[in-house]
Amino acid sequence: MSWRFENSRLLLGCRMLTLVVAATMADHAAAAEPKDLGPGKLSPEALKLSVGRPLGAFALVPQPMPIPGVLAWTIETRRHRGDLTAMDTSPDGRLVALGGDDTTIRIWELESGKLVRTLVGHDRDIRALSWSPDGGTIASTGGTDRTVRLWNASTSMPLRVFKGFKDDTELVQWSADGSVLAAAGGASGWIWLWRSDTQQGGQLTEMGEEVLAIDWSPDGRSLAVATRNKAVSIIDVESGKATAKFGDDQNSPYFARWSPDGTRLAVGTHADASVYEMPSGKRLWNIAEHGFDGCWSPDGKQLVLVLPNEVQVFGVADWKKLQSFSVYEYEMQWLGADRVLVLNDTDLSCWQPSTGKQLFRRQLGGHWPPVYSGNQPLVTGLGTPTLALWDRDSGRKLRSLDGDQATISSVAWARKGDLLAAVADDKTVRVWDAGAGKLLHTLDHKPHDVTAIAWSADSKLLASGTSDAAIRLWDASGKDRGALKGHAKPVAALAWSPRGNLLASGGDDNVVKLWNVAASKADRDIPTSSEVHVLAFSPNGAMLAGGTADAAVQLWQVAGGKKINVDIKYDAEGSGIAALSWSTDGKVLAVGRENAVGQLWDWQANRTVEIFTVGEFRYLTWTPNGNWAISGDKACAVYYWDRSSGKLGGVIVSQDDYVLLVAPNGYYRIDSSVEPDFVFAVQTPGEQLMLTPAEFAAKFRWRNNPSVVKLGKP
Repeated sequence: MSWRFENSRLLLGCRMLTLVVAATMADHAAAAEPKDLGPGKLSPEALKLSVGRPLGAFALVPQPMPIPGVLAWTIETRRHRGDLTAMDTSPDGRLVALGGDDTTIRIWELESGKLVRTLVGHDRDIRALSWSPDGGTIASTGGTDRTVRLWNASTSMPLRVFKGFKDDTELVQWSADGSVLAAAGGASGWIWLWRSDTQQGGQLTEMGEEVLAIDWSPDGRSLAVATRNKAVSIIDVESGKATAKFGDDQNSPYFARWSPDGTRLAVGTHADASVYEMPSGKRLWNIAEHGFDGCWSPDGKQLVLVLPNEVQVFGVADWKKLQSFSVYEYEMQWLGADRVLVLNDTDLSCWQPSTGKQLFRRQLGGHWPPVYSGNQPLVTGLGTPTLALWDRDSGRKLRSLDGDQATISSVAWARKGDLLAAVADDKTVRVWDAGAGKLLHTLDHKPHDVTAIAWSADSKLLASGTSDAAIRLWDASGKDRGALKGHAKPVAALAWSPRGNLLASGGDDNVVKLWNVAASKADRDIPTSSEVHVLAFSPNGAMLAGGTADAAVQLWQVAGGKKINVDIKYDAEGSGIAALSWSTDGKVLAVGRENAVGQLWDWQANRTVEIFTVGEFRYLTWTPNGNWAISGDKACAVYYWDRSSGKLGGVIVSQDDYVLLVAPNGYYRIDSSVEPDFVFAVQTPGEQLMLTPAEFAAKFRWRNNPSVVKLGKP
């Protein structure tokens, strides 16, 4: 698909040179037959892979062992890890390509839900996908990897990698006859075209603002372009000039979509949704509700719109509402005579416009990594009502902790014993004896949401922050010990000193409070530069680190509240602090940012080593020996980072029924009683294979050696 819901992806602020290619675009015949883009017409360029190098920057196997006849290989989960962000279907409607946070494109059979192929090679999250009209080629964009890539849809073979864009690559779409590929991206809203017959391309124009959607006219002569803070423009692809505009610059558009015959244009903005006659520009119909998304039926007789409260189906003849259905969606496509395919962060679903009924729903993505915490078991199941505990060395499942119907959003282990606290979306905190698998207490916070939890150093008190700006205290028996009040806005961060009963809190009111819990009062207020996202005491309790929304990490002396003037910042958009953790000796502070950039900060020398994850940091911690920083990210992976070099030393991923530990060279460990349900992506000189573990071992005479998988150990 070529268009997107309003982009909220995070950008990395680095610079690249602009690709400048002079290209004159010829006229395109209306209703032309799709052009052949198969291997015979579009041969692959030379692969820039060397033995021992990873298949992608965030491949789960960063140092694959050499295998004869193989350029590179990695392990991948069958389900997507992280958010789903891109979708397109094959021209025959049998297959759907999906992409998202984990950088891997997966092709699924629509009817059976079977995984058919994986396409591995992007270095960042997939932002958009477009299947060529002849079905032979898939185009993709990789966001902050600043590439547009072409893939053979049948063999997963990488065909082309287009680079040199001056900013992120966000959107991509083939023209109706497959002769031209359009892409767009960047804060400047550049639009780029590539011709399949001459295999030449270049920048067409810049819109001056971020482009949120593009859509080809059926005759291939024009692009409808929805640009932030601008009216929708019709861009002539020969001259690069705007020939018409629809709406006004005050109503920022979300999408623009041509009808199949090119006689109408549907436009959705933050104020309304409209349909215009083309090419006259006369407004035919309007509804005064946010038009977030939309698509036409293949015959052009119906229009589906995503409005604030529901999806509605309208008949074009009289613009009457025919049907409606409720679904949270991110991308939508009409498929066949009476089906609409809908993608959101985690689910692919199919709906029948004529009846409003859901035909199927498949959960294919997820947001939460396993939770690593010192010597405690791994915890999985965040985002669901049921937690599971796993041995962190063997990957063996220990037990499940059933949580009724309430979804769990965060957990915290007590420092001593087996107490595990879990925040649930029913405004409670559940406290478990995790060793016995027994629910001990349900701590009711109604009517307020629980925003943060933390155990005291002696594990006798649990503090919980709430949306009403209060902090409540509970003892280990579940007794309510009262509230600490003083914040003006919701509490977002809590941290107990490792010594005594000092509690630090911070939130949206730009202040950190240090509480004397025994006296039930705040001893000190420390002003901050922005909203406080996370707090962490140094191991000796002498310093407090705070991470804020403006990308700053600040240090304070606990005794007097004096600021230590060695702030660490990262000057890039979206680099607010998501996670902090001190090394066990207090010499290094691990910093995780919302734009997936991390730093291991030697605060005394003011020296950093950068680490990068695929998705936003969910948490940071350290191995008990202090040699490895541990991060969990939004793409459902746990990474081991070498403290000195910042190099990746292994990864843990989880799915519903297994936890998989992967060493850098590709050896893996999984519970021997579990049937491995992941795949190997293998790049050969002529194809990118997707193989089961058994197929991989048999084809390449490779034997796993789980005994050497000792993540985080000397």
